[in-house]
Amino acid sequence: WFGNLVTLRWWNDLWLNEGFASYVEYLGADNAEPEWNIKDLIVLNDVHRVFAVDALASSHPLSSKEEDIQRPAQISELFDAISYSKGASVLRMLSDFLTEGVFTQGLK
Repeated sequence: WFGNLVTLRWWNDLWLNEGFASYVEYLGADNAEPEWNIKDLIVLNDVHRVFAVDALASSHPLSSKEEDIQRPAQISELFDAISYSKGASVLRMLSDFLTEGVFTQGLK
């Protein structure tokens, strides 16, 4: 999922691609400068931001049924804060729950 290294089967799982890309930005920066605790900024930059977007009536699920995404306009609509920020937030939550080591091992 990193930089389109693995291609998704269909657009309904776009959140995996964009969520991983957004989450790994924080991991890379945190690895370069661990004393800055950049990884913790995801809460301010992504989690809080996407709460407001996800509360709107116009929000959509993180992942949709494949048959619900058929037209180019529907695909374009997926490139939003839900796919990027909520995707990254869910991955961070999963990593914290499993522990980073177990999460990383699961990706291999």
